[in-house]
Amino acid sequence: MDQSVKDFFAGLCSGWAQVLIMQPFDIIKIRLQTQDLANPRYSGIGDCFKKIVAEEGPLALYKGTLSPLIGCGFQVSIQFGLNERVKRYFSQFKERPTDPLPMKFVGASGIIAGIGCAIVSTPV
Repeated sequence: MDQSVKDFFAGLCSGWAQVLIMQPFDIIKIRLQTQDLANPRYSGIGDCFKKIVAEEGPLALYKGTLSPLIGCGFQVSIQFGLNERVKRYFSQFKERPTDPLPMKFVGASGIIAGIGCAIVSTPV
């Protein structure tokens, strides 16, 4: 399997893990932000978590996950895959193959990956 495919797949898995870990926190944050300030339903993060799980079940912490799972998965996939591909390209300019990639090339790789990701993800 081509290394670029592996890099893009690793980025996809990373994006999925990010969403699956952060989604419950996002749900709790949204619930706290949108509650009535005059008559709050939740007294804090822990109370919100307990009430969601008790009243709606643990899967309620993952409501609306499909959209960020798809979007973030592919966004991180593009960032990670493009960054690694550009670093491999810049590796040909090293004085010796065993030398680490100079920071200017590492930074340029990150910038190029960010631009590539923005071009793809912004219209979406």
